[in-house]
Amino acid sequence: MKLLKHATAAFTANIVTAGAQYALVVLIARGLGPDAFGGFVFALAFGSLVAVLPNFGLDRILVRHVVRDRAAASSWFASAGTLRLGLGVVAIAVAAAVLPRLAVAGQSTAAFLIVLSLIVATAAELCRSVLYAAEALAFETVLRLAGRLLTLGAAAAAVFFGRSLRALALALALTAAVEAAAYLVATVRRLRLHWERPSATAVRALVVSAAPIACNTLFVLLYFRANVLLLTAYAGTEAAGQFAAAFTFLQVLQVASGSLAAVLLPHFVQREGEGAGALQTRIDTATRVLLAAVVPAAAALSLLAPEIVQLVYSNRYAGAAPALAVLAWAAVFMFMGSLHGSLLIALDDERALFWLSLAAAIVSVTANVLVIGRFGVIGAGWVTVATEALVGLTCLILVRRRTGAPRVSAVAWPAAIAAAAALLVVSPAAALPLAVRGLVVLGALAAVLTWIRVTAGPVWAGVWQALSPRGSVGA
Repeated sequence: MKLLKHATAAFTANIVTAGAQYALVVLIARGLGPDAFGGFVFALAFGSLVAVLPNFGLDRILVRHVVRDRAAASSWFASAGTLRLGLGVVAIAVAAAVLPRLAVAGQSTAAFLIVLSLIVATAAELCRSVLYAAEALAFETVLRLAGRLLTLGAAAAAVFFGRSLRALALALALTAAVEAAAYLVATVRRLRLHWERPSATAVRALVVSAAPIACNTLFVLLYFRANVLLLTAYAGTEAAGQFAAAFTFLQVLQVASGSLAAVLLPHFVQREGEGAGALQTRIDTATRVLLAAVVPAAAALSLLAPEIVQLVYSNRYAGAAPALAVLAWAAVFMFMGSLHGSLLIALDDERALFWLSLAAAIVSVTANVLVIGRFGVIGAGWVTVATEALVGLTCLILVRRRTGAPRVSAVAWPAAIAAAAALLVVSPAAALPLAVRGLVVLGALAAVLTWIRVTAGPVWAGVWQALSPRGSVGA
């Protein structure tokens, strides 16, 4: 069962990455306090925007080319790597020129080092995409585990001994460089890649195909990160730190959704060539299983937000609880957008993502400018959920128009459960005792499991077809 093996490896990698990232953020938040933590998330927000330039959407396009032409993997990898290196140098120059004008006084050096770590990390991401395309997921999981442990250990040492944002930033930059070098050596040896002079034709093809995805990524980050930048400008780094504490839970799920998309993309590219029937079954199955997992998780985060924030961050972050109660529901739409956005790429329709993300970025930035000044942290949460809903639902509609899947039954019942739980959050029921809210969360989980059981025929037939040896032929 090749697909089952890959899914298991991907799940392990997701858990490792999300867990390490979550532990890192909690470590920094508790160790440095809301103000320094706000400076850290400001640097992350700015750095993620700058890192779009070297990233340039190359990872997913490289997966598509390598899956379709494995014999030319070395050529595609060399071309993509050279392009990423050149763009990375430009991104570093941009960060060095702009950051001193934007960063909070005394934090510009630390902010630059954090941005540098994000740019360097794009080298490891490029290697990861080639390993995914070559179906070396278990091997990549081991590399990722080692990298996350190294980063977490270095950050912990910096927080406990350096006790400053600058010490933390230096540790992150150094570990990013070490991880990138390890990924490069391991990928070349594992896949027996060899150096080839970058092909002008290949570079041109990558630029043309990846440009819409690069713009899409930039627009996505704008509607994900603009709130942090605006909160810092309007209310200071402490308010940004409170919002980031709530947003961290969404980021953990974001890592899982992004990894899910990376794993499923090669599979959907292969199935797209087998005809409409094979692709429809898998889209329907993936949508059902995805919603069955994410809806109860969102309900738990939303209804139990005060207790979760208190347990994880302490009383200093009490202001993050109302934001988390709202932000939790963005996860449902985020997963839908990730899954169905990858399907649009598999269908060679990445240009639709470009226009959708442009619209979402405009809506998000405009709404944040109008809302954050008046409503602060909670307003930023409302805008995030609305923007994710716009993207996730539109991606689903576009995929359904192209393929006829997923069926309405795949989303109707989870949508009803999510709506019921969300109404409880904004009603007086949100002030109910913990035991009652906990029972509501369990009720949401039971309702989803009941829905899965009622629709067991089509769902599990699709799962069995995807995981059985016959269904995995050519996977």
